[in-house]
Amino acid sequence: SDTNGSDIFVHDRLGTVQPGAITNLAATPGPAAGMATLSWTAPSVATPFLQTAIRYRTDSAITSEADWSSAKRADAPPASAAAGQRQTFIVKDLEPGRTYHFAVRLGDWAGNITPLSNSPSAKAQEPEQIDLTVSLWRVPDATDRAKYEEIFQHFADAIYEMSNGANVIRK
Repeated sequence: SDTNGSDIFVHDRLGTVQPGAITNLAATPGPAAGMATLSWTAPSVATPFLQTAIRYRTDSAITSEADWSSAKRADAPPASAAAGQRQTFIVKDLEPGRTYHFAVRLGDWAGNITPLSNSPSAKAQEPEQIDLTVSLWRVPDATDRAKYEEIFQHFADAIYEMSNGANVIRK
């Protein structure tokens, strides 16, 4: 077991054919902040009984056994699909906006492990930014304004301006 966790491949007495390598691993930003989506086609000899291991790193592509060993293990990877079927997996808990390099391997019940996949990269999804306008029905006094600003600052990077609808009160 290495310091990044071990990939657990369960074995039985029946498997004798080494699964093929994944050659079309693709990586894109994920559906939410701090996520990346991986997709690939299950290789030849793949069965739903193959175990999947996914690893990632930020400094360079995963192109060697040393790179694989030092890369971080993704939690809860899926079981492999049948040969030729497309699979996707969302890697979570990444640093938003940071670029990650990924690789995937499969193992069968007999202990055969695929060669490293190709190692694409993607930026983890950044948080969505929205513009928000809040209108108050009355002009707040200084005490109320301070309370509103404190509340809004929990949800915004900055308060850009306050106005009474006709004039900018403060920027």
